[in-house]
Amino acid sequence: MDTAVPATATRKTVLRGWMGGLLAVLVAYPSLAYGTNCDSKVTNVSIDASGKVFVATALSPIHAVCNIISKGDFSMPPEVCKATYAMLISAKASALPIRLYYTGVPQCGDISAWSAQPTFYHAELF
Repeated sequence: MDTAVPATATRKTVLRGWMGGLLAVLVAYPSLAYGTNCDSKVTNVSIDASGKVFVATALSPIHAVCNIISKGDFSMPPEVCKATYAMLISAKASALPIRLYYTGVPQCGDISAWSAQPTFYHAELF
């Protein structure tokens, strides 16, 4: 007697298992379930001796977003951080609005002053 499971049933089982696992992760870590875009003007850009790049906007206090020397806990590699730093300086100097993207940050105002925001992943000038 053949007891093989049809391929479609196996795919459905795997998909259900994968979706169930994803749901469990999102329930356990709700901060992974959303992303935040912060549109504002840059009010401060700085860099410290360790290479951390800090930014403040009208919506969020000064906080670290990446490091130009080593990736460390940040999501952005140093090469991209250098370009981001240049973009932040340009946004500050030109007073143009910028959009900063984070995952795991409910609202722009929830960012703590002088905190590191390792989930920062993208910036764009308007």
